Amino acid sequence: MAGLPSVRRMVLQDLVSVVEIQAMCYTEVVLESIESLASKLAVSPETCFVACEGEKVVGYLLALPWTSSAPPELNRVNDQACKEPDCVYLHDLAVSPYARKTGAGQLLVRQFLTTSEEFGFSRATLTAVQGSQAYWQRYGFCPVTPSDTLKRKLASYGEEAVFMKYGD
Repeated sequence: MAGLPSVRRMVLQDLVSVVEIQAMCYTEVVLESIESLASKLAVSPETCFVACEGEKVVGYLLALPWTSSAPPELNRVNDQACKEPDCVYLHDLAVSPYARKTGAGQLLVRQFLTTSEEFGFSRATLTAVQGSQAYWQRYGFCPVTPSDTLKRKLASYGEEAVFMKYGD
């Protein structure tokens, strides 16, 4: 039996694998362009990670310091950091179907939460898609009743999107 995947910071060259995994995992939301993904990585390389089996990328997590009142729109290039972040926004997590049940997702989420705390953020937010709300609740994320403004921001994530928060 193989050991647990390893987790490391994402680098630009990983985006080819990230796009491939994204295409395998998302069927109900718009896929993000490599430019959009690269912009998020450029804004906050310290909070973006990949899970690897050997040298092969089998999962990824993209996150960036942001404001908890309004997530970044899906598939939009973010060319600058949020000026007054109050949380770390977990923008995307996906694990290749053949690497599920290896612990890759759990390792990525733990690295994300640890890194968020190291950067002084006690709060994290995300938008659950494709019925993933229960998955995120296992890590302590709770649904947020969205304001009208937040509902408009969530529209790019699909009708079933649920905004969630972790921490205070």
